[in-house]
Amino acid sequence: MTQGKRKGSFWTSRTGYIVEASALLVVLGVYVLNMLSSPYPVIDSFQATPRIINSGENSTLSWKVTGASEVAIDQGLGTVSSAGSIEISPKRTSTYTMTATNGTIIRKARQTVMVD
Repeated sequence: MTQGKRKGSFWTSRTGYIVEASALLVVLGVYVLNMLSSPYPVIDSFQATPRIINSGENSTLSWKVTGASEVAIDQGLGTVSSAGSIEISPKRTSTYTMTATNGTIIRKARQTVMVD
């Protein structure tokens, strides 16, 4: 094997090829593995049906989320499964916020149910 010379953070061989420091490859590898093992959460759908109700009537929130380790809806609904629906009966116009989390990545979606 030919002995190389170090120039800064690179090694050069007698034939002139430059080999980058392996630390860069390690960092890149860790980044790629992290992306593969921790997908971004995606809120495929989050809807209220109907969006406008009269006082005392119900609306249904339905949703589908992929790539999340936790899914929650505010307004007291709490942690929910990654796909489902729930019947709600707000007394006044209310906005519901869904939060999908995976590690440090957070996605949010909102639906407003208007009460006449």
